[in-house]
Amino acid sequence: MIFMSNVMQRHLVTSDRETLMITFERKVPESEQEARAARCIDDVIAAEDRAKRVGHRAVVGAVGLVAGTALLGSLLSNGEGA
Repeated sequence: MIFMSNVMQRHLVTSDRETLMITFERKVPESEQEARAARCIDDVIAAEDRAKRVGHRAVVGAVGLVAGTALLGSLLSNGEGA
């Protein structure tokens, strides 16, 4: 283990989550270093893309919930006045 740190991450819109990030290191044969580095970068980019998609879906869901609640409240309040 070469590094360890606590990281606060925003989870969905309203809550935080504490994460322990640990970095390990091991020796890689020199002939494999370039290929492994490229693969690591590709993995990080893919993980970031997945996280963005999940985040966007969460935001769309939250907006839909708020809009649906507002619409339902409006319909119910209009029905009470009739």
